[in-house]
Amino acid sequence: MMVPSISREFAKSLEQTEIAAFRDFYAAAPEKAARKLGVRLIDLEPMCLAVVPGLDILAFNRAVGYGLQDRIDPSDVDRYIEHFRSAGATRFFFQMCPVAAPLNARRELQARGLHWYNNWVKLYRDTSPPPPADQAFEIRLLGRPHALEFGKIVSSAFGWGEDTIDWVAALIGRPQWRVYGAFDGARLVAAGALYIDGSSGWLDFAATVESHRASGAQSGLLTKRINDAAALGIETLVVETAEQTAERSAPSFRNVQRFGFEVAYVRPNFLGKQ
Repeated sequence: MMVPSISREFAKSLEQTEIAAFRDFYAAAPEKAARKLGVRLIDLEPMCLAVVPGLDILAFNRAVGYGLQDRIDPSDVDRYIEHFRSAGATRFFFQMCPVAAPLNARRELQARGLHWYNNWVKLYRDTSPPPPADQAFEIRLLGRPHALEFGKIVSSAFGWGEDTIDWVAALIGRPQWRVYGAFDGARLVAAGALYIDGSSGWLDFAATVESHRASGAQSGLLTKRINDAAALGIETLVVETAEQTAERSAPSFRNVQRFGFEVAYVRPNFLGKQ
């Protein structure tokens, strides 16, 4: 995969947009879920650690922004790993931003038994009008009456389990989130969210019920979020997807590229365990 050359400062801004969204998502965890699952987000400028030991799901247990430091101190890496292990996280990721990462960033992880697991891809675009797309569904902003349904669609699509439903649902109504739904008649069949971080926006929680996948619902949701982001004064949109490889298809990656998102970099994930 060809990766466009971007500056270290721009890469940092993309990572920080994601971290801001993570920070608000973790802050949204209802008290009952936070207590049961052990939800924590640890800010370690310029990176953060998302820790949820009650969920053996890597998306919830990861270090974001690793590699943005001017230098990697081995004792800091020990401390980062200890945060996960002392909290009881069964597995965890270190997601290394590869743009101008210090030379020893990868080596320090591997020396501690973490190994490369897979890659995710960070993409971005401006908020110029998206390409035309068939509008097969009604796309509209969701309010609290649809919060629980939104939580169920996302948690089911990603296999996160029932303990995350109320947590995901809690995003609706938070000031910096806009959550959208695709409706087939009166039925909510897909959803996607936009987090507003100043002049940047983070796209996340794109999920579709099984019966309506590959039907154009996510294209409609992308169109709506891009257009609304422009109206809100957002200049750059950021998203992350799985990597498209010969062995694994990544529909979300192909879809966002159709909508003008460019690859910023491929971000390697290093897996750690207890």
